[in-house]
Amino acid sequence: MRQSILSRSIHVLSIGLLAAMPAWSQEPLPDDLEDLEEVLVTGSFIRRDVEKSPSPVELFNRASLESSGSATLTDFVKDITLNLGSEFQTDTFTQNATQGTASVNLRGLGLGSTLVLINGKRSTLSASAANDGQTFVDINSFPQIMVEQVEVLKEGAAATYGSDAVAGVINFILNEDFEGFELTGGYQTTTQDNQEDMNLGALWGFGSGDTHVVIGANYFKRTPLYAGERDFTRGTGTSDAGNPGAFLFDTSIIPPILIPPGVTVPPFAPLIDPACSGAPKSTPNIQLSVIPGVVDIGTCQMDFIDAFDLVTEEERIQTMAIINHRINDSLNFYSEILYSEIESSNVRTTASFPLLDFPYVPATNPYSPLGTNLANNVTGGFLVTDTFYIGRALGMGSRPAEGSRENSTQRIVLGLEGDLRDDWTFDTSVQYSINDYELRNTDVLEDRFQAALLGFGGAGCTGGTPGAGGCLYWNPTGQGQTSNPASLISWVLGEAVVERESSLFTADAVVSGAFGDIGAAFGVQYRKETLEQEVDPNYAADNYAFFVGGEAFDDAQDVWAVFSEFVIPMGDSVEAQVALRYEDYGENVGDSIDPKIALRWDVSDSVTLRGSASTSFRAPSLHQQSGGAIVFLDEIFDPVVGQSNFTAIRPRGNDDLDPEEAVSYNIGVVFKPIDRMTATLDAWKIEVDDVIIKESAQAIVNANPVDARITRNPLLGSIQMIETRYINSGEIDTQGIDLTLSYDWDTSAGLFRLSGNSTFVDKYELIDKSVSIPQTVDGAGSRNYNNFARSIPDWRARLSLDWQMEAHSVNATVNYIDSYEDDQINTGELPGTTTRIDSWTTLNLQYAYMMTLSDDQELTMTLGVLNATDEDPPEVNTNMGFDTKIHDPRGRMVYARIKYAF
Repeated sequence: MRQSILSRSIHVLSIGLLAAMPAWSQEPLPDDLEDLEEVLVTGSFIRRDVEKSPSPVELFNRASLESSGSATLTDFVKDITLNLGSEFQTDTFTQNATQGTASVNLRGLGLGSTLVLINGKRSTLSASAANDGQTFVDINSFPQIMVEQVEVLKEGAAATYGSDAVAGVINFILNEDFEGFELTGGYQTTTQDNQEDMNLGALWGFGSGDTHVVIGANYFKRTPLYAGERDFTRGTGTSDAGNPGAFLFDTSIIPPILIPPGVTVPPFAPLIDPACSGAPKSTPNIQLSVIPGVVDIGTCQMDFIDAFDLVTEEERIQTMAIINHRINDSLNFYSEILYSEIESSNVRTTASFPLLDFPYVPATNPYSPLGTNLANNVTGGFLVTDTFYIGRALGMGSRPAEGSRENSTQRIVLGLEGDLRDDWTFDTSVQYSINDYELRNTDVLEDRFQAALLGFGGAGCTGGTPGAGGCLYWNPTGQGQTSNPASLISWVLGEAVVERESSLFTADAVVSGAFGDIGAAFGVQYRKETLEQEVDPNYAADNYAFFVGGEAFDDAQDVWAVFSEFVIPMGDSVEAQVALRYEDYGENVGDSIDPKIALRWDVSDSVTLRGSASTSFRAPSLHQQSGGAIVFLDEIFDPVVGQSNFTAIRPRGNDDLDPEEAVSYNIGVVFKPIDRMTATLDAWKIEVDDVIIKESAQAIVNANPVDARITRNPLLGSIQMIETRYINSGEIDTQGIDLTLSYDWDTSAGLFRLSGNSTFVDKYELIDKSVSIPQTVDGAGSRNYNNFARSIPDWRARLSLDWQMEAHSVNATVNYIDSYEDDQINTGELPGTTTRIDSWTTLNLQYAYMMTLSDDQELTMTLGVLNATDEDPPEVNTNMGFDTKIHDPRGRMVYARIKYAF
């Protein structure tokens, strides 16, 4: 017999309480919390006392952001304990199309399962998309200086907000009442290798009569940190396709006299370029030695990791204006205007990538090791023969290539709000936002490189004779990096360009008031989403040797929604919230009806119980429907050849996708045993069906290495490409505990505050039905490399202690991330092999001094250190050597900041 929801939740809550007690933590709540009355709290359209909300909402005010020491809003959000497996930093290997962006992933349910709001309203999704096809709102585009408060709703909210609020909502509340002028400046640097961040900001609030304007701007500049500047990256990136490379040939041409007794030579095998042993970062991977140093069969492995960035050079310009104009006593006009531009320049990669389709090298190529050269230098030599090249055009002896990511966002909101009769109010607005994302990478042009190997290379090639009449041969051996003319190198290289644009238009209207003691709100909303992709001709023609091409596309969808919400008193101490929303996406996706019910019971002055149950949904994104995905490379372990290689993954869209559907539950207690102390404990459970996933390429290979969706090289048998699709084929069942604490006490030695938060994931069971035999995986406490989830440590906690006395203040914060399993299969490991990723504890310290210069002028100077004990991220046996979704590679960072307000 199945347990009831209540009994299961109580069981989870008791386990979480025992486990959570040692690590309570939470950011400070606003000092004036008790003075707030009749405000809109994230998760509801009915004004009420913030402490009366039946939903678990966590508040972080501006003081919390500043005391955290975070240089950017993203640095702060990534440390929220229920944010699991988001993308917020450089990782060319697993998030090559999202560099320069940052996302939120509450509960680890996916980047698209967290609704991100600005002042309670939507903004367009980033035109970029993660490697697994998920889309998100880019929080890097928000100017931090304009953010007054961050509110995190820790339960599903589709009944109020609609699609995407499966895991919860994060709402960035803007400072629209600011008056005066504020200038800020900050400088941060690592204590090793000097990776630097510089941040400048300005905030200006002014008004005249019935009009008030707030203008804010941020400028952010980041210098790079190269992978080779950290020890933990060493040896974490090797490729069998290097330069020098290897030459696949028919081994029957080897004179039998040269083959040692008892040695069996395969019919086709790669000959290692003899230059391999002396080339930078190159090592012969010898499978069979016929003539040591001359005829070695195998590949030339290249350690490529030093060519990549841990932190990419970046520049951000973010501006925003808020205008409020009181038309009359009952009507107010408001507007928000945002512009953001982010450029990740000089995104470093290897000088050239592996050539996925091994090009043909004729014996007539004068540089071929199995043409005239080797035949003349080996006694009893080989017959002249054609070969196929295994490697890349340029190796580690060449300068790394530099790509770029440019990302801009524009957003405007126009609205009217005011009073109706009998204490009813209304708010109606239109919003339009647009995001442009441009990706540029250097790669070898397949047709030109092949032409050069045949002797028809170069812009000046006009004749019909190989190597004559301005036509040049490409030297594919290790000496080619110095012997190939610069003009020929430039000619075979092209720039892959993908330009994407997304937009969102929203029109909505909400009225709220009361029917006697019953609070009520009603609303209607219309949304139009668009997504467009343009690509360069070579990308469209699939003419790059490494980047698998894609198509241009243009898609759009319209969404209509109506909703209602009621707050119903049920006696003096019990209150209920009931909400219902209907949302229609048209015939391709369909519609959804989502209810919510929540209860709050004030048991006593010190104890409040709360609980909620709701359904949620996430509609498939245009990205998942259109099939115009950016094709990417992923590291795939191939049991046929017994090693891991980067393989092209081509996702296919699906216009028959259904929405994901979820049911979420929350049971919690708010405990106030003494004045100025608040603790909350919430047990939550979320069940998601019809999860939209991009089929796991690794799972396809694991299930059937000769699946029809796998394209293999006909000669070597290695994987060249895997086709996947976006499908409704997953289920998630997750539950856990959130625990928070805030306690202030005033002494003769100053004001102290202990605060923090913690999240414990008790269960994260997922089912992948995309393979022939559905797989059930316990994803809690796992990196989840081999399934559609992301890194889910069992436990995250944050504990802060603040002290303030007169003009002085000090903050100490400890961040803890629990250990978890690494399920990535590496060369030589058997399927199912796991290793343990260590726990990670970091300490942040900050001191601030505020000087009052006059009645209306203040100067605040802040010094601090992040990761004071200089802890390296835990070791992970993967490219870069750490988990980019969870940990930070920079090490100890010191900073100085100044704020002048007048």
